[in-house]
Amino acid sequence: MDIILSIINTFEFQVIIRIILCMILAGIIGQERESLNKPAGTRTHMLLGISGCLVMLCGEYVALKYNSSDITRLPGQLLSGIGFIGAGTILKDGSNIKGLTTAASLLCTTCIGIIVGSGFYLGGIIGTLILYIILTHVYRLGEGSEGKYKDYEFLLKYKETCDIEKVQEIFEMENYSIESLKKDSSDKSFSIKGKYTIESNKTKLIANLMNDTSIIEIIEG
Repeated sequence: MDIILSIINTFEFQVIIRIILCMILAGIIGQERESLNKPAGTRTHMLLGISGCLVMLCGEYVALKYNSSDITRLPGQLLSGIGFIGAGTILKDGSNIKGLTTAASLLCTTCIGIIVGSGFYLGGIIGTLILYIILTHVYRLGEGSEGKYKDYEFLLKYKETCDIEKVQEIFEMENYSIESLKKDSSDKSFSIKGKYTIESNKTKLIANLMNDTSIIEIIEG
């Protein structure tokens, strides 16, 4: 038993345990992101988690061997660099910003790697559990607020004339808010932009526009 304990307590054995545990924990978060087709998936999260772990292990190794290293410097530099990777997952789509949650999950995963790399296993496991719950469940709290609004853009083509007020009335009736409307008289068309909700009925909107106005073609942007 003493031999087994002595092996477990060796730095080399701890390195193996920490890297494997970090790979598993980071993989759990990455799998959740990949299941939703997010820009950063399982492999990316694993790599960042292991990177955080290796940075802490490197700092600990240098401190043990040379007894002159501040092991907090390396993690600080790593977290600064994560911003570049996180920025690569953030996309702007109209007035919507996508990828912020994935960027945040990358940062959290790296921190989990640093925690596990420092030997604080319980903190890494609890942090992974909380992060997973946040990613899979907490988003539902915002479904009744601004999170339910999405952008739309339509190009409407009409005959000789078009009753703009009637078109606006139909959009509002089907829960499509109008933010901008630009008319092109030479092309007999106009573009309309705004936001819609889960209560909006696109099928009914298109049907009413085609039946009750002079619209002859609707192109969704």
